Amino acid sequence: YTQIIGVFYEYMALLLQSSSLSEIALFYRQQQCMQQLRFKFYSLIQQRPYDIVSAIARRMQSRDTPDWLYTALNVIPPRCVYDAELMQRLLQFMSQPEHVVIYKLSSNTGDDASSYARMEPFFGIEFNATRISGDTLWQSSASSSTAPLRVSLNNSFIDAQCNLSGVQLIQLSEAQKQSFLVVPMLVTDTSNVRVWYKPDVAFSSPEVNVNLLLISPLLYSEVSHATWTELWLRLVAYYASQWYAFAEHAGYAFKLSPAQAQGIQVEISGVNRQYLQAFMRQMLHYLMQVSDYILRDAEIAQTIATQLSAMYDAHAQYEYDWVWHQSSYKLYDITQRPYYSHRSLLDTIAQLQRRYSIAEIVQNLNTFIADIQANGLQLEALFHGNLYAADVELFVTEIEQQINIRSDDDDDNDFVSNIEQRRHLNLEIAAAVNDSSTRMHHKWIYRGWNGNTDDINDVTAFNVQFSSNADHLQTSQVLLLAQMMQNEAFNVLRTQEALGYVASAFSRTDQRTNDINYLEILVVSGHYPAQYLHERIVNFTHYFYDAFLSSMQQSSFESYINATISAIDPNYLSLSEETDFLWQQITNHQYFFNRTQELKHWLLSKEEVTLSGMKQFYMQHVLSEQSKCLSVQLYSNRSMELQSDVGKLSTSHDDDDDIANFVAFNDTKELQLLSTASFFNVY
Repeated sequence: YTQIIGVFYEYMALLLQSSSLSEIALFYRQQQCMQQLRFKFYSLIQQRPYDIVSAIARRMQSRDTPDWLYTALNVIPPRCVYDAELMQRLLQFMSQPEHVVIYKLSSNTGDDASSYARMEPFFGIEFNATRISGDTLWQSSASSSTAPLRVSLNNSFIDAQCNLSGVQLIQLSEAQKQSFLVVPMLVTDTSNVRVWYKPDVAFSSPEVNVNLLLISPLLYSEVSHATWTELWLRLVAYYASQWYAFAEHAGYAFKLSPAQAQGIQVEISGVNRQYLQAFMRQMLHYLMQVSDYILRDAEIAQTIATQLSAMYDAHAQYEYDWVWHQSSYKLYDITQRPYYSHRSLLDTIAQLQRRYSIAEIVQNLNTFIADIQANGLQLEALFHGNLYAADVELFVTEIEQQINIRSDDDDDNDFVSNIEQRRHLNLEIAAAVNDSSTRMHHKWIYRGWNGNTDDINDVTAFNVQFSSNADHLQTSQVLLLAQMMQNEAFNVLRTQEALGYVASAFSRTDQRTNDINYLEILVVSGHYPAQYLHERIVNFTHYFYDAFLSSMQQSSFESYINATISAIDPNYLSLSEETDFLWQQITNHQYFFNRTQELKHWLLSKEEVTLSGMKQFYMQHVLSEQSKCLSVQLYSNRSMELQSDVGKLSTSHDDDDDIANFVAFNDTKELQLLSTASFFNVY
């Protein structure tokens, strides 16, 4: 503690000897105004950016003073009261050593007053100690004879060159500094609670973002459970609507949602440390006590009917989404287990509306919520922003008091081992075709309909499957390959062949595909059927190797590497953007926080990522017979009729061997139901 006292007085002396307290006052006013404006601006610009920009533009044209910024953001300019004389008196008071009292607990009953009567080593301040509580608590205070501080400092800041007695200054390497900037700290790690913390070291924001993941396998184990979970969260939002409205008006954001079939996700953003505890307590109260609000609702029949109708309408809208978005939903439905399509959720909601009374729905919902709470939840959390690790520990203690944390007989398991894994279909499947033979297949075609009957577009999304993005070398190669193919796919498929108005190539390496790497070539057309688009894409994959990749020069290859590195550089513009990245790495349970640095390392590796190596990589994973491909084809009403053998596996009838190798199917879950299907284990 003597070192802390010394540094404290060093700072007091610095302030006392400042040449002009008026300069400190001016700086104080500026910082107070700017912090308030920054806090309000970041909160509002994320919610309604167009309104804010328009308001600022209008105020700039009508006002000649800086007040236009305050009025545009609807902020009352702070009253910056700074009394220089009062500050001078306060600093003088704090500089008197006799005003400092130190309390110290000691479990050593053999201590005496001499153990705590010491001279502070920096300025020679003497402290006397007195035992004030039994044998454990000591009070140390400065001797009244000690003179006030009269220290002359040569340097206005304490830097690494300072040689203060008793103080050891730690120098961090650049790697350590970078690690501190990138990687969150794990402050709690048990079999069922894992909490991450990262202070804001980049944006100087007063905000705190908190993400909670409440994990239970029961929440998404069946399509009916997924429906009950969504109804539960909608009712929480409904009963908390007045509180939500107040919070959003104040510039804070809250969100409750199902999280990647793992559990319930609670997001709190834009709040400062002062109000975080109250907001989090209120949010969890509504979540865990919603059954009480249901029982007290005099209009519960109308409430339930309204929420079910809103759920039905929300899922029905996905049937009218852009056709390329529909192809993504089909990809997820085909490959993920569990995954419930919007159509299956619509059917379940419709069944609730037709077959069950409101009383039965309420009873079943309350039973479902009670079962979830009784079974217990795992908690994974991220606290990110302007708060301390000690604050996080207090918040976690309160969270654990509000929710029932799952208990295990075997506490030796780590957190991730206790999470029930999901599965992702491996496209390498042995299948019987036309009742003739069984052989290993790697190439598949799904044929379905564009759900929007008013849309005349067909789509083919040609997906090449790799392995998990936990393989960082392969992930960097997939990203680089997508970068090289992007412009060429547009030039050939869109410009030269004029297949349709959307033609692109890109990679998928995130949670939407369970962190399984994919390369996708997408074409949308209003005048060609999806099967023809598929044939042209297959032709393009050969053209890309024969005419483009084979003749690529080393200089061009290096430019693509640099472009890929630029593309993966996050360059966060706000605290919330960084929070989103960290939370994705946490909820996929890979904890790949240094993703950018790791992928850069592989991309710049002259031994691993080479032009010749990328040619081999392309041949092996895209063009070979063992390459795993899934072509998702959605047809519009005006397009060609689907084949008559709906629901059956069938080989394509085509003279081109590359086309004929594909096996077609029409039921999204058909491949998963094959006895020979294999899966990646994912979270």
